[in-house]
Amino acid sequence: MSFSISVKSYLKKYSNYHNSSNNENLFLFTMPRSGSTWLMELLSNQPGIKYCNEPLYLTNPLVKKYSGLKDWKDLHNSDKLYLMEDYFKKFIDGKLGFLNPTPLGDYYKPLTNRIVFKIIHGGEDRINWFRDRFNGKIIYLIRHPLAVALSHTKMVRLYTLLDSEYKNNFSEKQIKFSKEVIANGTMIEKVVLSWCLQNFVPLKYKTEDWAFVTYEQLVKEPEIVVKYLKKKLGLKNTQKILKNINKPSLVKNLSNDETINILKNKEENSNLLLSKWRKKISLEEELKLFEIINEFELDIYSPNSFLPNSKYLISN
Repeated sequence: MSFSISVKSYLKKYSNYHNSSNNENLFLFTMPRSGSTWLMELLSNQPGIKYCNEPLYLTNPLVKKYSGLKDWKDLHNSDKLYLMEDYFKKFIDGKLGFLNPTPLGDYYKPLTNRIVFKIIHGGEDRINWFRDRFNGKIIYLIRHPLAVALSHTKMVRLYTLLDSEYKNNFSEKQIKFSKEVIANGTMIEKVVLSWCLQNFVPLKYKTEDWAFVTYEQLVKEPEIVVKYLKKKLGLKNTQKILKNINKPSLVKNLSNDETINILKNKEENSNLLLSKWRKKISLEEELKLFEIINEFELDIYSPNSFLPNSKYLISN
């Protein structure tokens, strides 16, 4: 571990005093490139809330060190569940703070009593466990599979999902199909498969108490979504969220200038923002990729549309 990482970790930990009391923590589940950092930052604008960014990202050596989880398979290993429980309890009790916001950043608070955990690697098969074990509220964020696939730069867990206890959530037919895509598919087909594997299980066990949000509706109808989140999560100052809704996230380095300009004028340009990925793919390719999605009977999105199907939208 480098000296600079150690100093940064030390400053993050000791510049914040966290007292959770009996407050409900927020667990934001999604997958990479789905708007998770943006939503995490919006939620951490609320009084008393700090974020914990990617506590299960095992590529981070500090995550491995403090969690005791050494391999992606450990995230789905029942015998390792006690390690995950102890690890998250330390965050909630204020004993771990290496993933706190930096003291010099926009989202820093010296005193906090709730945490929004952004989890984009692992935990898909344990979402209700997180809710029940840690007095949590669940936010599940989902984005169009092709928008995600076309902006994805790496896959760290695709093979693990079919080589761990996680595979027990799928039929033999789905597992066979998945292995054929892994063996013979193109890169974008593999990313779409990863989207299916990571979303199929949570959607299978989703309950009414979850706050279920599509990225597209958050962009197009932020007032409706924020009102819904206020009710579901017990938020207080939602006007502050709406004030910051057009602010690009801290991962703006992954967006091009066009995206950043659209974000600043989202009301006028929301359809352009949400559909710009379609310039990169033909309808024929889109239909072929949806054949993968149909194998898992996931009906949130349909071919030739960049918006979710209406039954998955939050009503006003």
